[in-house]
Amino acid sequence: MTDPHRHTREPSRPGSVRRGPARLLALVGALLAVAACGGGDPAATGSAAPADAGIATSAIAEPPAWLDMFADYPRYLHHKRRLAIATTNKSGTAIEVTAIGLRAEHFDPLQEEAKSAKIAPGTRTDLQVDFGAVFDCAITTPLSAVVDIELVIPPEPTPLRFTVPIDPAPLDEMRDTECRQQAVTHAVAIGFAHQWSVDGTVLATDILLDRNIGDEPVTVESLRGTEIVTMRSVPRDTEPVAILDPGVPDLPIPVELAVIRCDPHAVGQATKPFEFKLWVAVGIREAQLMVLDPDDRLKAALQELIAQCIESGGL
Repeated sequence: MTDPHRHTREPSRPGSVRRGPARLLALVGALLAVAACGGGDPAATGSAAPADAGIATSAIAEPPAWLDMFADYPRYLHHKRRLAIATTNKSGTAIEVTAIGLRAEHFDPLQEEAKSAKIAPGTRTDLQVDFGAVFDCAITTPLSAVVDIELVIPPEPTPLRFTVPIDPAPLDEMRDTECRQQAVTHAVAIGFAHQWSVDGTVLATDILLDRNIGDEPVTVESLRGTEIVTMRSVPRDTEPVAILDPGVPDLPIPVELAVIRCDPHAVGQATKPFEFKLWVAVGIREAQLMVLDPDDRLKAALQELIAQCIESGGL
């Protein structure tokens, strides 16, 4: 039986972790920061500024027949909330994309992003663009989506604006996924406890389930750590991991977070070293992937464990 006093939401004192050398902590922080900033749009640079800020533009009602666009959702963009707009220039003239934005029903609108992407004749460039959050999961009308794009088409120096309809299938899939995840977050709050204990390179804590609404069973079917820090349930290898039964308001799930790699190359390449995953089902519905991010205190404790691992010569 787990000690109930160990699951207090607010700890009476900070988590106890041995202080590692400052230089190692700084190294770990720097490596993780570089990894987190990796990726981006290789074809263009941009910012979320309005497309018409300081730029003279003219509008054309119909997009040119030689401009082909569709939305792609490669796996490496999943955690960034960005889409790739595959843009093919079928004309005989090089063009430059100076701004792009995505508008879709049921998603919050976002400002267009400034770009500077040249597309040679007969070639395709994938332009990354943010998409907004789903704002209404109750709407059942068909989804539609368009891309607003601003182009410089020689010999004209003035950018021209077009609105291009695209197949909304990738966005429709995202909407379905996010709405299923929202159903989980409406039913239960999920987070790490605010206290922990440490033994070597293993940090023991709890995942807390707190019921929000309803009284359906909530099942944590499985969980997963990262390439740097694994996450294991205690006891291990139980399926499902835990069930919040009807009539029960909350449930602590004991877990262990253990450093499994600490070589500088692995740490530097880890894009999401502290992004932990759970598959959670409400009632009889399909389990959904939920991402669990530790707060700054817990991240700092994990960084210190990585620094200690490096200091000891690695695993």
